[in-house]
Amino acid sequence: MTDLTDFPDDTRVYFIRNIDGYTQPHKGTESTSVRCYLAPIPSGWGSDPSKLDDRQIARLFSDKNRESFVSTIFAGSLASFVVGQCFIRGEDGAGVYAGMLPATQRRVGNALAYGEASSLYKQLDEECETDLYPTTPIGTDCTGRVIYALPESQLYLSDMAFATRILVVRDTRRSDEREQIEYIIPRNVIFRAFYAYNSTTADIFTAGPWATVRSLAISENEFAGHTTGVDEETGNWKIVLALGMTLDDGPMMALFRFNPFAESRAKRIHEPILQAQLNSSLGGGLDDLWCSNAELPLDPGLGPYRGTVSGYFLNRRKDGGFAGKTFLVTAIHQMSFPKGLPKIAPILVNDATDGEKVIHTDAPRPHNGRPRNRKPRPSGTPSVDTHEATEQRPGFDMPSTSFAFHPQPAIVRLKKNQSLKHSSKRKKCDQEPTSRISGGRKSGKPEDLSHAHSSHEKRDPSQLLTGLMASLKKLRAKGAIQDYRVVAPVASEQRVQVGAYPCWNFLGSEERNAVRGGRANWRANSWSYLSKADSHYKALARSALVIRVTLPSGQAGLWIEIERRAKDDKAKESMASAFVFTSSPAIRAETEKALIVIRKALGASLTKAFARKGMICRTHPHYMEKQCSDQWSIAPLEAFFASLSGEKSEPIEA
Repeated sequence: MTDLTDFPDDTRVYFIRNIDGYTQPHKGTESTSVRCYLAPIPSGWGSDPSKLDDRQIARLFSDKNRESFVSTIFAGSLASFVVGQCFIRGEDGAGVYAGMLPATQRRVGNALAYGEASSLYKQLDEECETDLYPTTPIGTDCTGRVIYALPESQLYLSDMAFATRILVVRDTRRSDEREQIEYIIPRNVIFRAFYAYNSTTADIFTAGPWATVRSLAISENEFAGHTTGVDEETGNWKIVLALGMTLDDGPMMALFRFNPFAESRAKRIHEPILQAQLNSSLGGGLDDLWCSNAELPLDPGLGPYRGTVSGYFLNRRKDGGFAGKTFLVTAIHQMSFPKGLPKIAPILVNDATDGEKVIHTDAPRPHNGRPRNRKPRPSGTPSVDTHEATEQRPGFDMPSTSFAFHPQPAIVRLKKNQSLKHSSKRKKCDQEPTSRISGGRKSGKPEDLSHAHSSHEKRDPSQLLTGLMASLKKLRAKGAIQDYRVVAPVASEQRVQVGAYPCWNFLGSEERNAVRGGRANWRANSWSYLSKADSHYKALARSALVIRVTLPSGQAGLWIEIERRAKDDKAKESMASAFVFTSSPAIRAETEKALIVIRKALGASLTKAFARKGMICRTHPHYMEKQCSDQWSIAPLEAFFASLSGEKSEPIEA
């Protein structure tokens, strides 16, 4: 299953060290591409990146490895690619996803309380017009030696250290600098989180200046009695979203349309693109590369803001600079929404709901015969960066990172003043998907490839999972367990990213197709989803974090932490953690079988459900933890693992 078209003839595992550097057009297409800089993991460290510890990971980011190489992806695929992802050479010679370096999830404290105004080097930002690079001098030590914003001893970027822009902020809640954490946020991470969070918006922001391309996202024309603007009666921000957008785009597009600060940041996105085009014209087609300059579109005056990010701790500085820890942010998963803003009232120009007045008609349906709902990318389908995509064939959803505003902005759903109800049935799409897929711009030409759509899932990062990982680390230090590691899926259809953690979904291929295709009873199949949403197609799949835990006795098992729904009172549903004994080396196959058992049992009576399959499962109920908290209690966990000694493990039946 190709993920990276270009890959070296090498059996080692490579990880993405940096994502930045855009060009347009790319390989004969009209799409924009972005570079992924990959470096090899030493062969002596094994082929499983999930086994690497923090020290090894910090060393990977600082090593001046001359064997690094560049592979390109389309800008529309940005939401699916993150620094730390790992790849191996596939049978077709291209790069295949092979897991992730274990990332750390953190709440940033007061580091981003006032957005861009929280920058540690505000004066430098103003002098350099926000162009702060790893190589930017920020001071000198006692001997007069220059101290740089991000030294190579922490992150080696080769020549990109002079081009990749960064934001540096610091959590200063602790008075002792040695206990503080400095966050290095590449501007491209900000671009992905707030501007290129799905294929559509990524293509829009790389297509031209915001003033020119805004109409591709926001319609200024009247639609069904509504026009983009401030409602005279309620003060709500009414926004008509253009064809191809979704209601989830409403909050960000409303900020870019109505908030002067956010709008000014959207306009600045195209500045390095224009500069690159100028350089290219003056240099005879050379120097057409540009790097992201994206800023947080969050008005500093409407904070304070809180956020949750994931990434990696780097080596401590040894140059006389900051004395605390340095954290490289590779993804932003949650941020506060600006406070004190009006309610947001979005509507789609292709809204399919009934209006206040319904008019029956025999007229032909618009867009009849066009593909509608996308399905998850099938395992084994190669994604390439050599062809455009088309909307005339069925497309696929790519596994992507997660982001959600918390608390969510107030939303008012607009209703059409009237709608048409067609008497004819919708014609099914008679086009088959292509054998290869593309994240390029959708050209509409039938000879192009099925579209590989990337989009952030609106899924909150889980503090419960962060607490579990921290607790297991403490238990290993105490000797209560021998070791632990996350078991991550590699197949596209199984992957769900919950914050920093690579999780599994509970959907079997037959169930997924039946439920999302509307051929299955929702009540009988809804457990595999967190909520019904507006349709099966939009519902988020329930996920599970799977961790292989080795006990002091040498026995091993799968700790399966099932994602729990939120009730109306915001409390989580009752769901026990499962520990399934296993001795099989085929750990991913064992995980798949265990998830099938849990799904069929609807997450209840798991000990009996596994016993019927000849397997031993023990459960850890969450009522043993602190009430109304995502914090784990060490004592109950330690007692639980101690109680497992002497249990026998058997392979799971197929």
